[in-house]
Amino acid sequence: YCCQVPMIFNSLFKMISPILDPVTKEKIKLYSGSKSEQRRFLNDLKSHISEGQLPKEYGGSSDIPIKMPAHAREKGCKTPKPFSVLK
Repeated sequence: YCCQVPMIFNSLFKMISPILDPVTKEKIKLYSGSKSEQRRFLNDLKSHISEGQLPKEYGGSSDIPIKMPAHAREKGCKTPKPFSVLK
């Protein structure tokens, strides 16, 4: 899953997708930052992960907070922000 991808990424994927193996192509999911795409992503995600395992910030019912691993924090990564569609 690739979320909030820029338009150019979608264009590039459309160019290379004809040469990808169909099984591989089916595994790649691209979502823009629009609210409708965020909803589509959450619906797709819930088809693989139960709602009880997803944090509330991402449309689930789990109260367990998301914590960035130490090695990622050391590299400057930040905890992902909740989707605006859930606000």
